[in-house]
Amino acid sequence: MSEAGARRYFAMSQPLIFIGAVTRAQGLKGALRVAPYLGAMEDYEGLRSVTLVTEGGREERKVRACRPHGKVLIVEIEGLNDRDAAEACVGASLYADRSQLPDLEEGEFYKEDLLDAAVVTEEGAALGTVAGFIDTGSNDVLVVTGDGQEHLIPLIQSVVISVDLESRTVTVVPPEDLYEEPPGDT
Repeated sequence: MSEAGARRYFAMSQPLIFIGAVTRAQGLKGALRVAPYLGAMEDYEGLRSVTLVTEGGREERKVRACRPHGKVLIVEIEGLNDRDAAEACVGASLYADRSQLPDLEEGEFYKEDLLDAAVVTEEGAALGTVAGFIDTGSNDVLVVTGDGQEHLIPLIQSVVISVDLESRTVTVVPPEDLYEEPPGDT
């Protein structure tokens, strides 16, 4: 998928975790059809409120109901009472407070945990810091900025070899086309 067709977003604050995107209205009573981002549908069972982010801003709203429907979620949010209100939310992103989400297993992390983390190669060369993410559909991509450059690094195991949340460091084996000359080579 081209970057133009990808969903590019920059997380707002670390307590808020991106949980899905509104793809369309569902029914006549203001429900939203949401493409889930988290792993399992059970991860959404405890949602009490969400932050709805549109081009016009962001607003925290209470969740009236959230249920799986095939591979999507149907989410009913207070204040959305008809199809027109729901259709105005198409394209919006949904975030939830970390406290509403299940505890992670050891070695797991939310992408938002990587924001502002240093990114280094396995040789120790600094590439910059994580500024945001691009959701390409097949895998996420880290947007790394530093030294006036932006690097796009796939968030896949063969490239991201370690994440140390305590030291806030992401170690990568950069793709060959990341730069013409590796940092430090002149």
